[in-house]
Amino acid sequence: MLMSINLDNSIRMNTQPIPADTEDVRAAFGQQVLNYVYCEGAGQSEEDKAKYEARIYAKLQAGKELTSAEMSYLAKNNPILYAKALRAHLMRKALENRLQACRSKQEAETVYQTAVNSLSDKDPDKEMIIAALTDAYKEFKKSDEYKRLPEKAEEEGSSEAVQGEVRHIFNVDGYQETYKTDAAEISFSASR
Repeated sequence: MLMSINLDNSIRMNTQPIPADTEDVRAAFGQQVLNYVYCEGAGQSEEDKAKYEARIYAKLQAGKELTSAEMSYLAKNNPILYAKALRAHLMRKALENRLQACRSKQEAETVYQTAVNSLSDKDPDKEMIIAALTDAYKEFKKSDEYKRLPEKAEEEGSSEAVQGEVRHIFNVDGYQETYKTDAAEISFSASR
């Protein structure tokens, strides 16, 4: 009995005749499936690979997130672009985490501007990273969390309780003394 697998018309796999014994049939079938899974793009032509890679690159330049399949493809086939994509992804996630902690729309704008301005002008991936950061910020602005934020943060000095001031002084013995003053003028010191 001969059996072959053709999962896609554009992908041609090397198939071997499968033995008639059921145990051997299952083993051969499993081996063919594993070969297909672990040899992503083995049946793709160079032109198809170039098109796929160009599509991934355009997605990166637009600041969009890559799927795990696209990231694994880059890791196997283009490690340099993979490193760039990973860097943009990590910076995007860091910005998203900082935006989640913001307490006002003004603070969110400041966090975004700081992230963008922290990139060097000499960074070869600056445009790609800025596109990723901008896309993350736009998505955050569309979220319900952003809409619930006040325009400006409440002034810290306008609260009823005055926090006071903390001063650190090194004494003659080299120990640090800490003084906190508040409305009641209470002080304390670190001792040996």
